[in-house]
Amino acid sequence: HGGLEVLNSNQNKMTLKYYYDLMSQPSRAVYIFLKANGIAFEAKPIALRKGIPNMATVVDDIAGTC
Repeated sequence: HGGLEVLNSNQNKMTLKYYYDLMSQPSRAVYIFLKANGIAFEAKPIALRKGIPNMATVVDDIAGTC
């Protein structure tokens, strides 16, 4: 499944980071929705089928933005 994270930057702009695996139907649906509606986001593809090692990178990325 995908995950959404909304971050505040220093300029009071919101940046949407979208963690997704296109093998997941719900992730694809959200990805298509974001693209179709022109919603700006930072794409963060992950391959869940390759296992959890990617999760450490995701957690570090999220923790570094708080």
